[in-house]
Amino acid sequence: MKRVLSVLVLATVTLSTVVGCRDAGNESAGRSGEASPSAAADTSGLGTGSGTGTLDTDLDGATPTPDGAGATTAPTGGDAAVEPFPTGVAEVVRTAVPVDRYHALFKQAVAAKYRPVWVDGYDVAGRTYFNVGFRPDPGAAWYEYTEMSASGYQTRFDTLKGQGYRLIFVESYLRGDQVRYAAIWEKSTGPAYYAFSHRSAAELQSIVDSKVKEGYLPAQISGVTVGGKTFFTGLLLKRSLGRSWVVRAELTPASYQTLFNEMTGKGLGLAYVNAYTVNGSVRFVAMFASTASTPFQARHNLTASTLASQQATHTRAGYRTRGIAGYDVGGTANFIAVWAK
Repeated sequence: MKRVLSVLVLATVTLSTVVGCRDAGNESAGRSGEASPSAAADTSGLGTGSGTGTLDTDLDGATPTPDGAGATTAPTGGDAAVEPFPTGVAEVVRTAVPVDRYHALFKQAVAAKYRPVWVDGYDVAGRTYFNVGFRPDPGAAWYEYTEMSASGYQTRFDTLKGQGYRLIFVESYLRGDQVRYAAIWEKSTGPAYYAFSHRSAAELQSIVDSKVKEGYLPAQISGVTVGGKTFFTGLLLKRSLGRSWVVRAELTPASYQTLFNEMTGKGLGLAYVNAYTVNGSVRFVAMFASTASTPFQARHNLTASTLASQQATHTRAGYRTRGIAGYDVGGTANFIAVWAK
């Protein structure tokens, strides 16, 4: 294996050839991908879990936030919380949902028998929004919490782990100048996992270097910048990503495009993306893996209207949403997204 280094490299990889995809500036096409708890203290979890049931609440008394639902189209803004839920579709996606309207959306989704599978929190011009993907509820017990503080997240993590639930998704984001967490737990069997939160780039590198040796590979990594310092939260799973994989967490749009071209040219698919801002400039988290080399489409620097159009187009073509991340560009929301078959 060879180590690939950049401003922040989170993986050791051996590149192999499979088939590739391409990303042209704002546009990318190709083949498939995917992307942990504690704040002041590192939290780790090793175990398995299975589930039915949902719960959405803020653990520290802040405004409760919902587990959202998804759609074949991508309504934006406040309308997303009132858009009727379709029935019998593979996924429902809602974007740009104001944080204070998420609970209504969550209840709407659950009533329609959907459950959240990923959540993206982001802020634009001082206001916080969610992008969220829902899929039909398979019947396993699960919990989703949003708007958790660090202590609230830690408490919920410890409690649910003790009840046999597995952390399957985590996201950090800002509400005002406060770091908040959204996470999904499921009572199901699965690989051992390790979760962490509020870690510097150097600490993140150290965690990944150490855990990779034990067989834990990145699943999700999100970043927030507070007081001029960037902190990362994530989840590692004991699993395989195929013969080759790489994760970078401090990519500018230009360096993301360069990495995309390089990795897809070597047959790796885009497995996971996220976004955050540093001093007003966007940074991307991107993970490429040979296990993600199924057909996929990826775009970045999308406006809300272009995202909605792309979402509808790819849904009609049989793609599912792997992830959507929002970010602030001069007070306007932009998005990076990945769809895969």
